[in-house]
Amino acid sequence: TDILSLKLLRLNYNDFSGFIPTQIGNLVNMEEMRTYNNKLTGTIPSTIGDMTSLLELSLGANELTGTIPSDINRLEHLEVLAIEINNLNGTLPLLPGRNSNLTDLALYENKLTGTIPSAVEAMSNLKRLLLGDNLMTGRFPGEMFSNLPNLGMIVLYNNWFTGTISPMIFNSPQMEVVALGDNALTGSIPPEINKPSGLLAVGLENNQLTGTIPTTDNLPNLLGLSMHSNMLNGTVPHSIGENNTGLLLLELTNNALSGPVPQNFKNLVNLEWLSVARNHLTGSLEGACELDVPIIIADCQEVVCACCLAFECCMDGVGECDLFFPYKPFVKQCVAEGSCYADYMDNR
Repeated sequence: TDILSLKLLRLNYNDFSGFIPTQIGNLVNMEEMRTYNNKLTGTIPSTIGDMTSLLELSLGANELTGTIPSDINRLEHLEVLAIEINNLNGTLPLLPGRNSNLTDLALYENKLTGTIPSAVEAMSNLKRLLLGDNLMTGRFPGEMFSNLPNLGMIVLYNNWFTGTISPMIFNSPQMEVVALGDNALTGSIPPEINKPSGLLAVGLENNQLTGTIPTTDNLPNLLGLSMHSNMLNGTVPHSIGENNTGLLLLELTNNALSGPVPQNFKNLVNLEWLSVARNHLTGSLEGACELDVPIIIADCQEVVCACCLAFECCMDGVGECDLFFPYKPFVKQCVAEGSCYADYMDNR
């Protein structure tokens, strides 16, 4: 029948409910299946593997449960696998040598466990790896990213990854977003963070990172830098105020940074959020005050900040001062829109 010739199925942003029927596998000519943002329930049928012409499978923002069927490995032409914002569990069943054409792997906001499969290492066309907000574990597989020259987004925040941040994740000249916050990463921030000149956003918050903040003088497009709640020491790099003048977000709260606040912060004319509280910094933020930055958070007993509101002043021994930039919603916006910050800042 004519339905078997169907190539495109686009049902995004509707109110469809019920299960994905097993008969879906009969649509062997289907190239694109999109059901984003509906109310589909149940499991993903194994017959999905019969749809061997599929280039895009987008089932995100539904209420799907169960595991990702291993039959997904039969979709050798697949370029986009997006099943984010569901209730999937289990491990990623990706096998080496399969799915080598993938450009987008988006499975964030599920309940996936286990490690990142080694099959990812051979996905040389991969542009976006989005596995944040799961229950994944294991050492951060830095060497895996050495052969992914097209990788532009790596979003692994809010998992249980351990180990150090490998400099290899900054090998890709296409890298724009690195979001590794809310894990258990240790060690120092590699100086190679300064390598990909197109980098837009870096989120390393709430880990156990030590050492100093590397220079960022080769990152003229940087819009956001979030490193709060680590154990970073040393001074705040002068390069931030000198070379990253497009910054909208600078979040350095809750570290062990010392020395004077750089006076060249007055060059950050686009700044929307500046937080340097819970450190050992001194000096003045009057330059930032002159810019009328909407949110400035500082230790007002050590850092002069005449424009800081009462809730933005972290007095020693008074209050919790737990106001952090909502980085996760930003990352989701960044991923959804394909661009970072502008729309999010306008709508927050």
